[in-house]
Amino acid sequence: MNLIEWTDDDGIPHLSWLPTGADDPRQGIPHDPPEVDKLRLPEDQAQALYAALVKQRLVTWRSEIQLRAEAEQAVRRANGLTPTPKLVGQVMTLYSDRKVIKPLWTRLNLDRILDNFECGDEQRQCIKEIFGAAKIETLADVENAPARTGHICGIDIYQLVAHILAWA
Repeated sequence: MNLIEWTDDDGIPHLSWLPTGADDPRQGIPHDPPEVDKLRLPEDQAQALYAALVKQRLVTWRSEIQLRAEAEQAVRRANGLTPTPKLVGQVMTLYSDRKVIKPLWTRLNLDRILDNFECGDEQRQCIKEIFGAAKIETLADVENAPARTGHICGIDIYQLVAHILAWA
């Protein structure tokens, strides 16, 4: 899955998750920033902030410090806005409902998934070890994946997750 930035017919920017090979972003999974209307900014500033948040691609963060830095950078990029601590805090609040909620009932059946994944026995075992060491039991746990995208077995855990999502 790829995060694609696109603009609709009204000139409004959007973000969508699109499967590899797909070419119509309208058919992807929408992942726009939160609506900035709650901030009660003048319309031109709200539009500029929204566009800056799209450009920032603020999708995931590992800490409040990183979220604050990304939010501040987006506010700085928005024409006509001054990055005050209050405004940055308000933007952070907009993202507060985007935390991953783990669906406890959706456990991954890794053996069944790997049956439908083209890889060798060594890679299958390595994937099981990666998932076990990172305590990945649901897709929401993927945030626990190793920081590096590649692994010694040659499998990218994020590509594997994209495969799981496409297969599910």
